[in-house]
Amino acid sequence: MPSPGLKSSVALAARLLAVTTLVVATAGAIEPANPSVSPRLAKHQEAFAEARVIQVSERVFVAFAYSMCNIVMVVGDEGVAIFDTGFRLEEGDAALRALRAKSDLPVRAVVYSHGHTDHTGGSRAFAPADADPPIRVYAQANYARYLAEMHGSTRPVFTRRAVAQLGMILPEGKAGTVGSGGGPVVRFAGTVGYAAPTDIVEERATIDLGGVHLELFHAPGDLDDALAAWIPEEGVLLTGDTVVGTHTHPILSTPRYEKGRDARAYVETLGRMRKYPARVLVGGHGLPVEGVEAVADLLERTEMVAQFMIDETLRLTRQNLSGPEIAAAIKIPESLAGGQEFADYYHRLSWIVRGVHAKEMGWYGGDVLELVAHSPVHRARLLVAALGGSDSVLDQGEAAYRGD
Repeated sequence: MPSPGLKSSVALAARLLAVTTLVVATAGAIEPANPSVSPRLAKHQEAFAEARVIQVSERVFVAFAYSMCNIVMVVGDEGVAIFDTGFRLEEGDAALRALRAKSDLPVRAVVYSHGHTDHTGGSRAFAPADADPPIRVYAQANYARYLAEMHGSTRPVFTRRAVAQLGMILPEGKAGTVGSGGGPVVRFAGTVGYAAPTDIVEERATIDLGGVHLELFHAPGDLDDALAAWIPEEGVLLTGDTVVGTHTHPILSTPRYEKGRDARAYVETLGRMRKYPARVLVGGHGLPVEGVEAVADLLERTEMVAQFMIDETLRLTRQNLSGPEIAAAIKIPESLAGGQEFADYYHRLSWIVRGVHAKEMGWYGGDVLELVAHSPVHRARLLVAALGGSDSVLDQGEAAYRGD
C-alpha cells in the first residue's frame, strides 16, 4: 500500500500538472498583467529593426539584420566570396537578392566562420547543389567533430537549450520576445539549407578572387572550428563570433555547453587579431566597427575583459567559492571596459562565468554538503513543507503567475 507521504506527493504533482497544463494551453491568450521590456534592451534592438546592406569598403558589403548573423560579400574582379550565410535558407535568399544590387559576379566561394547553424543554415542560397562549376565551401578542420557532437544523442537537449535561451518560439513583442541582443528576433521556423564543406582549412588558406584576397586563419573562440579572414587590400578583418559589434561580454562559455569552446584559446585568438592593421572590423553579429583606433580599442578591451573574467574566476575559486557565488561576485571594472559597452545582451555575465568555472573545476562547488545532498524529490518535499504545505505553495504559484 502506498505510504501517506507518497499519496501526498502524487496529489501535489497532479495539481501542479493541472496548473502547468492550464498555463501552457492558455499561453497564447493570456498576457502578463504588465508586459514590459528592459529599456536598455529595447534601445539596443533598434539597430536591427531594418535589414540593409552596409558597404564598409570598396569591395566589402555586409547584409545586416537579414538574419541573426552578418552575411558578408567580398567582391573580386572574377567573382565574389560569401563569409557566413545566415540561419535559414529563406534569410540567405533575401540577403543574396539585396547583395546582388552591388554585384552580379558569380559566387566562387563560401566561408563558414564556425559551425553554428545561424552562420551555416542559409548556405544553399549561395552554393546551390546544382551549381556548375560547384561552389567551394570552406570550413576549419574541427568542423566534423562539432557536427558529430551536435548530431549525437544529446542533440534534442542542445536544441531545447537554444530555443529557451533565445525565445525562439515566443510571440514577438513585449509579452514574448523583442530579441536577445545578438541580432533580430530569431524564429525557429524556416528551412535549413546546409552545404557540406569542400575545402578544409587546418591553419591558413587564401582565396584569390582577382584583385582581392581573403586570408583565412584558424581563430578558435566561439568554437574550436572558427575561421577569421583578413582582407589586406581593403583593410577589413572578419572576426566571426570571437569579436562582435553587439556590446556583449566576451562569450567564453554558453549555458548550452560546448566542448569546443575554450576560454584560454579565445584570449589567444584576440591577441593574434590585434596584430592586423584593420581599418574595419566586421563581427559575426552587430554593426561593423570602423576606424583604426576604434577597431584597435575594441580588440584590446575585449581581450583584457576576457582575461579578467578568467583570472577572477580562478582567484575566487581558490577562495573556495562555488560557481554561483563567483558569478554573483564578478563585475567588469569600468577601467578595463574603457569606453566600450560590455552588457548582458545575448549572454549574461553570470552565465559565462559559471561556465568557465564548470570547465575549470567541474560540478562540485566545494561545499561538502553537496556530496551528501538530498535527491531533488526529497528536497522538494522538505521545501513544500517549510513553505506551509502544498495548498500554500500552489496559491503562491498561481498568485505569482497572475502578477499579484
